[in-house]
Amino acid sequence: MLERGPHLFGTFLSANDVLGRAGMALSQQHNLESGLQERVEYVASAVNGLEQSHLFEQYTNVLRAVAESHPLMILLDDLQWADTSSISLLFHLGRRLEGCRILIAGAYRPEEVALGRDEARHPLEKPLAEFKRQFGDIWIDLASEGESENLRFVAGLLDSEPNRLDQEFRRNLFAHAGGHPLFTIELLRAMQARGDLERDDQGVWMQAASIDWANLPARVEAVLEERVARLDPRQREILSTASVEGERFTAQVVGRILGASDRDILHILSGELEKRHRLVRERGGLVLGNLVLSQYEFSHVLYQQYLYGELGEGERTLLQREIGRTLEQLYGGRSEEIAEQLAHLFVGDEAKERFY
Repeated sequence: MLERGPHLFGTFLSANDVLGRAGMALSQQHNLESGLQERVEYVASAVNGLEQSHLFEQYTNVLRAVAESHPLMILLDDLQWADTSSISLLFHLGRRLEGCRILIAGAYRPEEVALGRDEARHPLEKPLAEFKRQFGDIWIDLASEGESENLRFVAGLLDSEPNRLDQEFRRNLFAHAGGHPLFTIELLRAMQARGDLERDDQGVWMQAASIDWANLPARVEAVLEERVARLDPRQREILSTASVEGERFTAQVVGRILGASDRDILHILSGELEKRHRLVRERGGLVLGNLVLSQYEFSHVLYQQYLYGELGEGERTLLQREIGRTLEQLYGGRSEEIAEQLAHLFVGDEAKERFY
């Protein structure tokens, strides 16, 4: 530090903290410790007025020097919340550390970056684009991981502690949390806290008599509420209507219910709701004669359940009937292909009239 990045004391690092750790290592060498303190205090007092670029270069020099003897892996989480100066440092390191034994792995939420910051482009967008140009495909999209990988995550999380949780429990946990790390972890913690899961005398986790899977933890509800609150009224109306059809829904059905053109609905679904908010994803089309139905699904079943639960009972009943009738019209003579779905949508006398 003193040789390669002396001015990092008092800026990136607390001089007192570093001296405290050094003092423990040099407790038997008082003269060396005293000299170190004098040098650190001297360089820390001379930081004022130093340009940011000089500090960044010293930071880089220290990492390069350490990596010569000890390979480094630096993990950065929640980059979407990083301030502009921190992102500038990351940009600087990305350009200056090539060829060193250093791996920087950063995690961020794409939907947060896509929304921008302070009504402008997010400051992370520029370095991400530059890294892609310089290094190629260096991204791992965790949201696109397949079901087998998500199942491995759930199994690994459960088996990190001794347990007697059977396959039915594991399937239910995956079905409700979809392998989403935050939702899975919070759901487990909530079940442990309220006694749905309990330890036996040997400290092994086991399932209680019954589990209320519909009882969502407060933190999960807060995440869902916060994401949905960003939608404008039109976007929320589209997704609320779609939620009544189910986790997978039909764009043309939503358009007919809301009196909108297919083009407008598809533009909002594929643009704002898929690419920006990442709340839905396209799942291909279904050809019915001269008609092509566009299929979408919610990016996570909990978003569908949350939006559906926010509707009043009367509104849900009305939308179920309207969606059922619209599906019948679109499928025409092939409506038997969706008989099970229609049975869930129609209620009361209307269901009896169609199915009995």
